[in-house]
Amino acid sequence: MLVKVRVKSEAKKQLIMEVSPHSYAVHVKASQEQGKANKEMIEILQEYFGTKRIKIIKGHTTPHKIVDIFTLV
Repeated sequence: MLVKVRVKSEAKKQLIMEVSPHSYAVHVKASQEQGKANKEMIEILQEYFGTKRIKIIKGHTTPHKIVDIFTLV
C-alpha cells in the first residue's frame, strides 16, 4: 500500500495523524541530519501499521514522502 507522509522533524513529541485514508502527518523528535528523521519516521510507521516491511519510495531528502507499506491484509 502506498501512502503519502509529511514529516516534521525536531518536534517536541512523537505523533502520527491520519490526514486522509492514504495520507499521514508524522512528527519526530530527531533532526534531519544523516537520515535520523527518516529512521524515526519508519519506526513510528512500523508500530502504527504493525509491520516491519516499510520502504521510502520517493522523498528521501524532503518532508513530503511516498512510503510503501507491506501489510499482510
